[in-house]
Amino acid sequence: MNEKIKNVLMNLPESSGCYIFRNKDGEVIYVGKAVSLKNRVRQYFHSTAHQIKVEAMVSHVDSIEYIVTDNETEALLLENNLIKRYMPHYNILLKNGNAYPYIELTLQDRYPQLKALRTIAPQKGNRYFGPYLGMTKARDVIDTAKMIYPIIQCKLSAKQIESGKVRPCINYQIGLCSAPCAGLISAEEYRQRYIEPVAKYLSGSIQEAVAYVESAMKKASAQMEFERAGYYRDLLTSIRASSERQKAVFPADIECDAVALLLHEDVAVASSFFVRKGRIIGRHIETWENRMNDDLPGLLSEYLKQYYFSDNYIPRGLILSVQPADADAIEETLLRLTGRHVEMTVPQRGKKKDLITLALKNAEEYITKSLEYKMAKERRIDAGLEELKRALSLPKMPLRIECFDISNIQGTDSVASMVVAINGYSANKEYRRYRIKTVEGANDFASMAEIMTRRFGRAKAENGVLPDLIVVDGGAIQLRFAHEVMKDLGYDIPMVGLAEKFEEIYRLNSDTPLILDRRSTALQILTRLRDEAHRFAITYHRSLRSKNEFRSRLLDIEGIGKKKSAALFKAFGSYRRISESDEAALAAVPGITQKDAEKIAAFFEREKTKGNA
Repeated sequence: MNEKIKNVLMNLPESSGCYIFRNKDGEVIYVGKAVSLKNRVRQYFHSTAHQIKVEAMVSHVDSIEYIVTDNETEALLLENNLIKRYMPHYNILLKNGNAYPYIELTLQDRYPQLKALRTIAPQKGNRYFGPYLGMTKARDVIDTAKMIYPIIQCKLSAKQIESGKVRPCINYQIGLCSAPCAGLISAEEYRQRYIEPVAKYLSGSIQEAVAYVESAMKKASAQMEFERAGYYRDLLTSIRASSERQKAVFPADIECDAVALLLHEDVAVASSFFVRKGRIIGRHIETWENRMNDDLPGLLSEYLKQYYFSDNYIPRGLILSVQPADADAIEETLLRLTGRHVEMTVPQRGKKKDLITLALKNAEEYITKSLEYKMAKERRIDAGLEELKRALSLPKMPLRIECFDISNIQGTDSVASMVVAINGYSANKEYRRYRIKTVEGANDFASMAEIMTRRFGRAKAENGVLPDLIVVDGGAIQLRFAHEVMKDLGYDIPMVGLAEKFEEIYRLNSDTPLILDRRSTALQILTRLRDEAHRFAITYHRSLRSKNEFRSRLLDIEGIGKKKSAALFKAFGSYRRISESDEAALAAVPGITQKDAEKIAAFFEREKTKGNA
């Protein structure tokens, strides 16, 4: 324990709040909340009853910060915001917490509309339905609702619609809109005839929708509009089929989420079922690594806070597999967020218990299938590496493979990339990109020599890690060129060249390229790495070209040279930010005078005028 930590521990307040642990690099590794900061934070450093994983986390703590709050509820909300901001290694980090969209019925508007939202920030007076399993599903539901009832289809603003002076569009002509924008229906009639039934339909009550469509179908048939009658018939079939897929498990007034938690070794799995109007309308699975070795109540508490304290819809009740830690504080926070009591129950029998059992069964099925898939993938990758070792006659398994690629377009801004695979999987943190410094024009051979020298020259000087296999994008000539550089550096690392057209593998000890079956896992490992090197190099190349193009445009301004252009990009980071800055901000950049700032601002004003012309 260093002096900084000792000093903080001596001066911790008794009040509630959040604490932040940072490592020696200043990275936030853990965020927690406490009723008493003094008692909670000291436990980490004075108690000897910690789990091994907690001890490992504490050993990395180099500094502590804390934020005092008025009460535990505020601490809970602050903790959730800090976790989302810093994504600490030792906290639960949900991947798909905001993945499920909702439908908003804008009852605040004079003429309400339906909108699909990825996240919701509830507006007073509006109604929300969902969650739905993906944005496509939510939009399908909206489309079906609009096919049943002629509500607003377009993207006109509320002001335009309320004016009643817009010419009706084709949706009105084909009966899919009642055209309130043209003043053809009053706000009161629009709400009564269409919006109230739409709200019932979205709530799961389809009887009124069925009756409405049946009436329209019979009317169309009586008027011998058989094509339109067929349309309503198909729509009726779709409505009924959708209703049958939603199993009723509770009375129609029940709205709740059932959340079950399963712990499998170091992996936690949360399985949730969404019940609306007594029907199961969707399921959500979330997994994360239990890095702090928490028990089920602690894990469930963290999950509920991250999921429901964000922008996800909070139902009227939560059915849970275990009682979460901080249950009272969570209920109080949900009350604060919604303005209503959200009942949390742990059922022991009955239909609610059956639903939790079903959720647990889904969690078990998910983790079993995930493990099976992971193990099968690992076996396949291992077999591919073994195949690669045999095919290339390598002295050992190629556990670390490095692939190099050169990118230049029309001989400008030559760059190179190095991508890495470890144990057959992409190791993104090991990727490197290079800007070619010593080569003029498009000379891939000389460029390859430069980056190989820079990569392995540095490894030699610093005794750095070396690959088991080097892959060069290209054929025999590129391979020989790269090998000469490695020989000059004193390295004898297995190398191959991979030519893209026929996926031919060139070896140093053979004039004949090796051609593997395209279904071969060994070849797939190499080609995926080569393609990733292409992508990484081209992305970097495009970013440089774009920046250089913008810098060259700045050079068109009188008095702005390369040095001042570079200073502007360093200060603002992008061409757009430079163009949006005022004279005062521009003049504050080192090397830019007030006169320069006036010229730059005038230049962008002219550009803007041209764009609007």
